[in-house]
Amino acid sequence: MTRLLRWVRSVRAILTHQIDERITPLQSLVSPPVPVPKDDDNIVTETKTGETVRILSRPDPAEVKKKLQALWDKGIKSIAVAFVHSYLWSEHEDQVASIAREMGFEVSVSAKLQPMIKLVSRANSAIADAYLTPVTRRYIEGFGAGFEGGLEAFGTKLLFMQSDGGLCAWDSFSGLRAILSGPAGGVVGYSKTCYDEKLGSALVAVDMGGEYR
Repeated sequence: MTRLLRWVRSVRAILTHQIDERITPLQSLVSPPVPVPKDDDNIVTETKTGETVRILSRPDPAEVKKKLQALWDKGIKSIAVAFVHSYLWSEHEDQVASIAREMGFEVSVSAKLQPMIKLVSRANSAIADAYLTPVTRRYIEGFGAGFEGGLEAFGTKLLFMQSDGGLCAWDSFSGLRAILSGPAGGVVGYSKTCYDEKLGSALVAVDMGGEYR
């Protein structure tokens, strides 16, 4: 996990492309309430938190395509999209993601994966997902190819363990959800096989995982 976080930080520093986009909450906690202007296309009232936001800068599709093409030319086929206030209103992230998917990218959208206020944590989650999800999906597709009818034949019966120890349907499983699924599975396994309800004693388990090179 520590190694992955170091990799995420390095990728964020080297391959980040800035898009001229910004929204901001219209109201301020330290100033009197601001009247909401009427008939203003840059004012959005339907946000996830109910706050009103002002659009300061919209993404330019031509600029987006140019920067995405530069990534594609470097051989990058999976990207993360994270804007500062997308936890409030994610339409700009969705717009960039749509352009990227049309160009052939696999896309991880921060507001969909981790709709939290902190940009750095949200971006880290999206980057990790963009790195892991293509590999995870290839594994799932390869797994399903061995069964008659493929993955669709499973319906909702094929489940994978998530990082929180819960189960997730195969068609919703992603890299971010899988990142700690191994340790989570170990905890569930220890508790089911070792815990004695009569004794009620606490358990200490050690997971000595190997490292593939």
